[in-house]
Amino acid sequence: MDKLDQQLDIANQFFRRKRDKLFLPITKILHQLGISANALSISKIFFATLYLLLIKDNLALAIFFLIIGGILIDLLDGPLARYTNKASDRGKFIDTFLDQLVYVLFVWGLMIINVGNPIILSYNMLIIGSLYIMMIVNKNEGLESDWIIIPIIRANYYKATLEISIILHMFFSMDESVFNKIILIVNVIATIHFIYHLIAFSKKEYFKNNKLT
Repeated sequence: MDKLDQQLDIANQFFRRKRDKLFLPITKILHQLGISANALSISKIFFATLYLLLIKDNLALAIFFLIIGGILIDLLDGPLARYTNKASDRGKFIDTFLDQLVYVLFVWGLMIINVGNPIILSYNMLIIGSLYIMMIVNKNEGLESDWIIIPIIRANYYKATLEISIILHMFFSMDESVFNKIILIVNVIATIHFIYHLIAFSKKEYFKNNKLT
């Protein structure tokens, strides 16, 4: 699991550099317009809320707003913060927190229109959120930070799997039972990943030194 985590970290750093280069023209325009990375991150909630309000009456428009709020903005706020030299651990926390909130709204929307098994989807929200918290603490505790902690996590592949699966189901006629099975598999893998980080966290010297085991 350690080697897999390391390889995923390397891959994420590689794609982050590529993303910064790819979106450089857009980040320059946003900077000239006076739009900050934090403001861009916060705007995700506006578009995600529109998605939730519209999903029963206009699915296509709801998905459009979700793509803007949950995907496009998420691709731009990090590069903008780095381009303007305003990247901070506090800003990363805001971005990470809002990403998770948008993901929850996204899954709630699926439940509203009765797509997918609600139990499987509810557990997905719970385990992904728990895994994010555990990974943030376990991977970044003790590192030098300009805030409380470095809120860097690299587990977007779990969210991406659900997002790709729902696109295949809703727009390319993938059977709902297949969709449910994919999310169930994601839940199982994420649970194993969470348990791994929980065990690693419980074995840290901090607990031994403070006799909290």
